[in-house]
Amino acid sequence: MKERMVAVKFTPGAIAMTDGIIDFLANGRTDDQHPDEERTMFLAECLTSHVSGDWGDLDAEDRETMRRNLRTGATLMSSFIYHPDDERIKVWVISDSVPPEYTTNRAVTTILLPSEY
Repeated sequence: MKERMVAVKFTPGAIAMTDGIIDFLANGRTDDQHPDEERTMFLAECLTSHVSGDWGDLDAEDRETMRRNLRTGATLMSSFIYHPDDERIKVWVISDSVPPEYTTNRAVTTILLPSEY
C-alpha cells in the first residue's frame, strides 16, 4: 500500500456508506469474506482526497464553490470515478453542513452513488 501525506482541511465526523457503496464493495469480492482490496483502497483514497480539499472530478466552478463552502460551513462534496478496465462507476463523498464556527469539524460524511442522492 502506497502511503502519502495530506494536509487535512476538516475532520469528516462519522463515516457512512450507503447500500450502493456496500454493493460496490460486495460486487468486487474475491471470496465470501473479503471485499476487493482495489475497491476498498479506492474508497479510502476518495475519503482522503475529500478531507484534504481535493474535490476529485468536479469542474472549476464547483471546486471554487467547495473552497467557499469549506470556509462557510456549507455542505462539501467530492466526485470520483472508479474505472478499472471498461467499468466506470462514479462515487460521491458528501460532508454535512455545519454552523460557520465549526467549519473544521463535520458531524457526518457519506460515501454514496449519485443515484442514491
